[in-house]
Amino acid sequence: MKRSLGEKRQRFGFRKMSVGLVSAAVTSLFFVSSVATAPTASAQSINYSYVTEQELTDGEKELIIRDLPGLAQETDVNYYLIYRPATGTTSTPSTSTSQVLPNTGSVETELLVAGGVSLLLLAVRFGKKGKKELAGVILLTATGASFFGPTSSALTSQILARYNHAIEISAGQALPAPAEIDGYVYVGYLKDSKAIEQTTSEEEKTAEFPASEGIRTETIVNKTEAIPFEIQTVENPQLSAGTERVVQEGQDGERIVTIKQVHSKGQIISEEEISSTVTKTAVPKIVEVGTKQATDDIVTEVPDTEPSYENSTNSLTEETVTHTEVFAFDVQEIYDVNLAEGSREVEQKGQDGVRTIETRNYYADGVLIKSEQVSDVVTKEPVTEVVRVGTKTTDVIGSETIVTTEELPFETTVTETEELYVGEEKFITEGKVGSKEVTTTYQTINGVSQPNPTVTEKVLEEPTTKEVLKGTKPIEGTEIETNQVEITFETEYVDDPTLLEGKTKVVTAGVNGSKTVTTTYQTIKGVRQENSTVTEEITKQPVKQVIARGTKVEKVPQVIITDLVENDDAKSATISYKLTDETANFQRAVALLYDNTGALVQEQTITDPNGQLTLENLDFYTDYTVKTKIFYTMAEQEQSSEQEAILESMRKFDLVYKKIEIKDIDAVTVYRRKNGSYIGQEFLEELPASTDELFIKVTSDRFKEVYLPVSSIEETTLNGKAVFKLVSSFDELVQDKDAQYVANREFYIPKMATDANTYTSFKALLDAMKANPSGTFKLGAHLDASEVPVGDCVIIMTGA
Repeated sequence: MKRSLGEKRQRFGFRKMSVGLVSAAVTSLFFVSSVATAPTASAQSINYSYVTEQELTDGEKELIIRDLPGLAQETDVNYYLIYRPATGTTSTPSTSTSQVLPNTGSVETELLVAGGVSLLLLAVRFGKKGKKELAGVILLTATGASFFGPTSSALTSQILARYNHAIEISAGQALPAPAEIDGYVYVGYLKDSKAIEQTTSEEEKTAEFPASEGIRTETIVNKTEAIPFEIQTVENPQLSAGTERVVQEGQDGERIVTIKQVHSKGQIISEEEISSTVTKTAVPKIVEVGTKQATDDIVTEVPDTEPSYENSTNSLTEETVTHTEVFAFDVQEIYDVNLAEGSREVEQKGQDGVRTIETRNYYADGVLIKSEQVSDVVTKEPVTEVVRVGTKTTDVIGSETIVTTEELPFETTVTETEELYVGEEKFITEGKVGSKEVTTTYQTINGVSQPNPTVTEKVLEEPTTKEVLKGTKPIEGTEIETNQVEITFETEYVDDPTLLEGKTKVVTAGVNGSKTVTTTYQTIKGVRQENSTVTEEITKQPVKQVIARGTKVEKVPQVIITDLVENDDAKSATISYKLTDETANFQRAVALLYDNTGALVQEQTITDPNGQLTLENLDFYTDYTVKTKIFYTMAEQEQSSEQEAILESMRKFDLVYKKIEIKDIDAVTVYRRKNGSYIGQEFLEELPASTDELFIKVTSDRFKEVYLPVSSIEETTLNGKAVFKLVSSFDELVQDKDAQYVANREFYIPKMATDANTYTSFKALLDAMKANPSGTFKLGAHLDASEVPVGDCVIIMTGA
């Protein structure tokens, strides 16, 4: 989208304004009595929106609560978590215009007129950029006044919008801490609240009216409505004009609207929207619109000679010419706060595009008279060059020194002398002011002076004390006697809620003061008279001693179990803990594991009370109980507590292993297919070509015979002997190996070496015996007659 010179664009946002309660006097004209049920406490949805300081107005910045979110309240709807770029980094620049919506609103209400004259006042204030906003509505009637104020906030989250999320939490629970975002520092938060309605969804309330108006009923209905997302366009000078690119897909939000319906004679006679709660914030769709104008040079070919025209018919011909042109690629700059300012890093190398242009030329007697472009096709798309531009800046630390000269006033010393009469003075030394040089040094960061400067003083010229002699020589004189008396300081005790009860701490140390007691005597000819005058002057004020007395009551810390995850395969259980230590007197904690008999089977130290602990080497089908024992200090004495009474710190569990395990095996027979039938034997002579011709029979006196397929076979050694390892695998089949269960089951079959005089096959033995009934035969293994078909046969054995 192209912007004309001087064009001003404004974006507006429309926000729903919830309506307050109507004056009780007006309501009493229509409703005599009503019945309402108390709302039940349940989990509520609170939106966490992450906003940067640059997206706020100056007025909104002044409203920031510079603290972490505390406990959830029933009226909480939105929390806007405010961040600013960390020191040494800058926020990612954007080519788009301001995306912060003005705090606009609209008021919708039904004004019930009972009688008299009513007056509607609209309160308007000036918002961002001088725009007018509706601040509230006041209804003045003969029976009272009502104020309706907007409650929605127009804060928007764009730069950190990907961190926005909603949480489900009950009122009174602690809200989660804001997320830690690289390059940003948490500042504080703003929040929106909703009005608490004393009505229940889908619950009817009835009201009694005069008989002339009939019986009316009210119904409170909750409806869920979709909030369409906004489409925000951002101009991108790197994209060609007329092209668009979606940077962020929009997502509709949701809100729950509470509507009050008034029924009379089975019909709805009025509807009023009571409240609107946003349960899911809409995500705006951000589209970049190219503004880069393509500049093509138009070349007009002029023939070298002027064409001549004759009356005779010219010979017209045409020719199609094809040529290619290279056009430059676009450059897209991405601002990166992790790169030094001024540095550029090519992330993707750009490549020029190629277009093929087909031109048709028309000639008359060989002279070009017309040329027109037939087609222009891009045969190679350009590759945009992506360049990361560094914006990371470092603070410039400097100093600023200010030197001033100040006067040092002189002191005056009056010396009484009996050589002068009363009222006479004599100047011994004239007073003269001195001077000092004051040097104030400020530390500057980026040219801005910082507080707490360093101040040094240098005396350039000492002041000269003015000395005066004052006559005291009277006929009737006086004698003065002075004494220094110490003033004892007072002690004040203050309560300190941060100090443990019974503890004291000196906040301000007491310092004794002093006073000068002057006694004046009247003298006649040097003899003191009675009735002396006594005066006191405090020369040093005493400093009151302040002692803090602790009022803080120690609380027992809690380490609760937040989660317990069972791992059947590893015979273990992982426990997650959370520590609550309000008075910071927690020392350590241990996990105690009991079996179903109440015996303690394991005791492990919980190294991280806010982390996880894994209990290993557990048994299946055993009812376990895990408890938490904590150690803490109370009145500086170590205490311990086994928190079995706290449900969250005690969990019961058992490991039920739903797998198949074959144990207590008496014999393993491998069946191998030979000549179309399977032959069972307890050994193998050679590695079969395929596992398809094998299966295993497992025999035990504990269970019936089990036949298992063979998934793999390999030749190996076991205890120094050559064997074949056969692996059987299918779902839920496991084997106890190295104190834990692993998938599949392994069997080892001896490898039998072949010998012409040793028989390992029953069929081969029969054949040999038939051939030599009187011979001697050596058996190499236990033989199984299953490979010989049963039939009528007669065997005659002779010999010893």
